[in-house]
Amino acid sequence: MKKYRLKQWYPSLDEKWDTTHRYEYQSSTGYMCNKAIQHCVIIYKKELHPDFWELIEEKEPLFITDDGVEVFNEETTVYCITRGHNKHEENYRSMRKIESYLKTFFHESNADEYAWKNKRVFSYEDMMKAKHSILITNEDIEKSAKERIEE
Repeated sequence: MKKYRLKQWYPSLDEKWDTTHRYEYQSSTGYMCNKAIQHCVIIYKKELHPDFWELIEEKEPLFITDDGVEVFNEETTVYCITRGHNKHEENYRSMRKIESYLKTFFHESNADEYAWKNKRVFSYEDMMKAKHSILITNEDIEKSAKERIEE
């Protein structure tokens, strides 16, 4: 979807449309949508004259983190999870290869949660003890895992 800025109002447009708003053009339907006033009208390609409409160039993101944030700036700090489920901070410029990391996150809390849920914290001995228990709940597992990590 391309984004446009209205440079100058013209008679076939709705009176509410002005040059301070941003517009999105859907070429498949021919709709130009004004998100500010929540209104769409059909505008034919021939009406997208450069005297009236300016195409806003949008940069492609460098990459999209695993929590869905588009990163445009090389200096943006992200939290990387390695194959050993260790977390550390990096920016795009200092990353060797983004593929060398298991996951990247913009929000530290998401990185912590991913590492917590995926890091192996139980030994063979722990599992052997657990199998003799009559009933193990999720709370028991989480409590035991937290105790192991805090040690």
